[in-house]
Amino acid sequence: MLTRLISNASAQAVQRDGSVPMTGNCNMVSHKITNLHTDAADLGSAANVNNANAKLLLTLSQKFDEKVRVTHQQLDK
Repeated sequence: MLTRLISNASAQAVQRDGSVPMTGNCNMVSHKITNLHTDAADLGSAANVNNANAKLLLTLSQKFDEKVRVTHQQLDK
């Protein structure tokens, strides 16, 4: 019976090789996930908060600059 319980628990555990998918939330309490590969070029990659914030700031800045440029062109007419 104990062998069967251990075997069953092992089959349901998250395997390091990724062969067993996670099917629910993982409560990390206040712990962080570290050494997670992020790739800005891969849209399926995990998000890095610093990279996401930098991209958002750059996009907003570019949109703002474009709006100011267009407004100045309209005023100069």
